Amino acid sequence: MGGVNSSPDYLRTMGIGLFPSGVVTDEIHQGGIVSIYYFGAIVGCFIGGWFADRIGRINGVVVGAAFAVVGGALQAASTSSDFILVARVITGLGTGALIAIVPVYIAEVSTKEHRGSFLGYVFIANYLGISTAYWINFGLQFMDGGLSPFRWKFLLGFQCVPVLIVLLGIKLLPDSPRYLVSAARFD
Repeated sequence: MGGVNSSPDYLRTMGIGLFPSGVVTDEIHQGGIVSIYYFGAIVGCFIGGWFADRIGRINGVVVGAAFAVVGGALQAASTSSDFILVARVITGLGTGALIAIVPVYIAEVSTKEHRGSFLGYVFIANYLGISTAYWINFGLQFMDGGLSPFRWKFLLGFQCVPVLIVLLGIKLLPDSPRYLVSAARFD
């Protein structure tokens, strides 16, 4: 959200700053938009873990990824502060669920020799995503002098790309043996 919050058009659209100067006039409102995502993520962690215990890790990832994609798309389409607040909660729910389910799934399907390194790849992928977002933000600052709505809309929409890849590929993986046993699916 750092790149989004520095976009003058975003500040004007959400009613939290001035255009074209990019001066924030309502820091509390801006902070609320940023932090409500984390509220959704905390709730998503609890619900996602509980849900994945009932429907399986793979299906839990599908549901979490669907929430994250829908929320990301809604954020990119936001036209007001109220709109983006709801969209950020939806995205947070999905992301929180993924954060709770994916490491557990990886730990349950990995062999003991590779478990640590596979879990480490989760963090590497996370930091790769963050670095990519910063570079995209840097490049978009030069488009239209940084005043274009594309700058913040693309940043919010681009978060859907890796989640879509997960959504498209997750059903190719087997479900967790631990979940299958807990669901009395011993075969």
